Amino acid sequence: MPKGIYVHSKNRIFSEEHRRKLSEAAKGKKVSEQARYNMSLSHKGKKFSPELREKIRISMLGKNKGRIYTEELKQKNRENRLGKKHSEETKRKMSEALRGRKLTEEAKEKIRKFWTGRKRPELTGDKNPMFTHPNAYKSKFGKCGFREDIKIFVRSSWEANIYRIYKYLGFTIKYEPKSFRLSNGKTYRPDFYIVELNIWVEVKGRWYKDAYEKFCMFKKEYPKIVIQLIDSIKYKEMIEKYKSIIYLED
Repeated sequence: MPKGIYVHSKNRIFSEEHRRKLSEAAKGKKVSEQARYNMSLSHKGKKFSPELREKIRISMLGKNKGRIYTEELKQKNRENRLGKKHSEETKRKMSEALRGRKLTEEAKEKIRKFWTGRKRPELTGDKNPMFTHPNAYKSKFGKCGFREDIKIFVRSSWEANIYRIYKYLGFTIKYEPKSFRLSNGKTYRPDFYIVELNIWVEVKGRWYKDAYEKFCMFKKEYPKIVIQLIDSIKYKEMIEKYKSIIYLED
């Protein structure tokens, strides 16, 4: 065949031996950015059959098995995904694919360890997960919901009032910014962190379930952290002092 001429047969079927040789020949070779771009263009609009998709999935599972992800590679993956938004159709497909799946206890524990101690995005304004439906979360013990005057979602009127008082006093308040791992495997998350005073605040009108046990365990296991408990007596004192000065809920 003359040089520069290549005839491509769409229906050509390669033997397993030929595929192996092609694979070995391509091993270690780096594909240029232009070549990647060209391949991407050539595949655009193509629809794969369910059988071919399954073959690709199994093939990729085999390639990634035992692969070690270095911190550098993890960071590159994060940067590649940063700012990317999935279409509504993709979100729907992902949701359907995950529906009905049950996580193993090992996977659950990994997720717990990942989130423990990490600061959550501030639950304020449109960043609040309940922003579009602030009354969806119902509490047995308090009036939870988004407060327009302080721009945060809280679990009770008591928390909202304590937030208002500290805000009036000129302090910077963070609502549930961090959780702490306890020795029994559970986590404890105080209600507020007062930045200027470097103290944590727990607002508790009544104890239920294992709340008191977790609070005591936290104080014992984190002795260097200062936490202020605002119980029913302390709360009433604060309300009496500031109710004629600022707006407070009943």
